[in-house]
Amino acid sequence: MKKLFALLLAVLMVLSIVACSEEDDPSQDKVINIGVAEMTFTAEDTGDVFTYEYLNSTSIVITAFRAADYEPHVVTIPTSITVVTEKKGSGDQVTMVMDVAAIGDQAFYAKSGISEVRFEADSKLTSIGAYAFANCEILESVVLPAGVTEIGESAFFGCTSLSSVTLNEGLTTIGKAAFYNCSALGNITFPSTLTTIGESAFSDCSAMTELVLNEGLLTVGKQAFYNCDGILSVTLPASIEEIGLYAFSTQLRGYEIEVEVEPEEGTAPEGGEATAPEGGEDDAEEVEPETEIVKIEVVFNTVEGSYAADYIANPPTAEIEDAE
Repeated sequence: MKKLFALLLAVLMVLSIVACSEEDDPSQDKVINIGVAEMTFTAEDTGDVFTYEYLNSTSIVITAFRAADYEPHVVTIPTSITVVTEKKGSGDQVTMVMDVAAIGDQAFYAKSGISEVRFEADSKLTSIGAYAFANCEILESVVLPAGVTEIGESAFFGCTSLSSVTLNEGLTTIGKAAFYNCSALGNITFPSTLTTIGESAFSDCSAMTELVLNEGLLTVGKQAFYNCDGILSVTLPASIEEIGLYAFSTQLRGYEIEVEVEPEEGTAPEGGEATAPEGGEDDAEEVEPETEIVKIEVVFNTVEGSYAADYIANPPTAEIEDAE
């Protein structure tokens, strides 16, 4: 009997030690989501349902979407959502505000009813994943928020009604095939922060007529604007370092670049006369080089790189004609 009592006492002591250990372990004091395993929130104005996952302790990524109905309507991506959770074991409820920091791969893929995508003021969004809005065939307009730095591969692939896209300052990368076959998409203003336009990023965007690529752009990928047969004029910045094979429309036969043209000795700045100030040539006011838009005729789509970087770095004077 004494042995049995001693054994029971030993077991109770072990259980007591384990329980105290778990209670003191801060890793056990975690927040968990209440309810079903799939985490969702519902837009109050439309009834649309968004599915999400945690990115970290302060932000989430939208992973899926279900429209309340299939009638064309505006979908607004919130800046943040409120999540009610409970501490494991205690049952105490905790309310947290989580930033919407990303739109995940295929989150809105081929969803009906989306005619426009908007983002709430002060959006915390930084990235749009691969195929995020691909094949949303009635999507017409997107204005990206200020924090987005990257548009993922094929993010808007096949959005054939998309006619207006506003790219934000701060965007650095447009991924491969991001706007492939957006056949209604017109001319775009590229932000000064953009450095990379990926392979086939705007292929088959046949409504484009002119390209003015931003100073600071480094790379235009292979077939980036291929089959954009409406584009007859491209302005390339001096910053560009690489242009991929077949980057532009097969109809394009030339492009414009900005080069500095030194004024000839004795010529006056536009609108004035050439006069030497008192004191002689040493006191003459230095005339800043003028920048002119000149056209260089280049046959594209024949050699990898199309020699674009060489022409920009060392434009051959024999082939330069002053633009009218």
